[in-house]
Amino acid sequence: MEEQILDFLKKRKLQISLNTKARGHLGFYCNEKITISKNLSQSRKIQVLLHEFAHKIHSEIEPENYQKGGTIEKIFQTSCIELFEKELLKVTNFVDENSLCLTLENIRNDYKLKVNIYEKEIKKEFPNFAKSKKFNEYEKYQRKTKCKSKYFLKYDHIKILAPLFFKTEFYTIEKIDEDFPQLPYNFKNYLKLLSVYRKQKRIQNKIAKLKRYYKKPTELFARFVEGLVKNEEMVKVLAPTTYSQFQRLSKIGYYNDLPKLLDIIKSQNS
Repeated sequence: MEEQILDFLKKRKLQISLNTKARGHLGFYCNEKITISKNLSQSRKIQVLLHEFAHKIHSEIEPENYQKGGTIEKIFQTSCIELFEKELLKVTNFVDENSLCLTLENIRNDYKLKVNIYEKEIKKEFPNFAKSKKFNEYEKYQRKTKCKSKYFLKYDHIKILAPLFFKTEFYTIEKIDEDFPQLPYNFKNYLKLLSVYRKQKRIQNKIAKLKRYYKKPTELFARFVEGLVKNEEMVKVLAPTTYSQFQRLSKIGYYNDLPKLLDIIKSQNS
């Protein structure tokens, strides 16, 4: 890492660790220590370092609320929360395309398509089938046959122990056609549909969790600061009000020496 940046951080009495797997994703700030993942390129390490230093600055601005994610009101000294959040999200999406959750959205769309296919197939034979109701036809079949496929009502993978015969049986929803050839076609579709419902719920929860993370004011602030190094002109276009307020507050020392670190990194990139 560039000597000038390290000198700046030493004067700040910050501990810097560059040779470990960082807590979190790429880096982590906690208790005057910044940890950066060793698996990053040199240029990426500097970007992540800046991101984590922005968290450090935020912790000084809002010590009582930093761990909870902070507030846009305090970070940017504004009451225009909706406008600032909208602009900051645009910068976040520019800086970190993962914030768009495109891969997860594509997976969710695939699950939605599968749900439609399975539901249509089932309704061809059982037109009264509904997700919100018990599938009585399958229940009747299950009571009659005692089929082990019943475990797929809740699980995608099954491990059944038979102590009497010292035998363990394994079944997966992916091999239901092979493992339960006697099971009627639309009962298989029903169990496959339940599996997709579960996967759909998990992916929806994951997307919601990620979006909550990216919308935390402390994360919006850190990615805004990253954007100033990545492409300051683009940040001005995406977030004109936020940019102006950041510059105004920087000039009066509100962000302590963050502007100095920004200048050091920008000079090295020019």
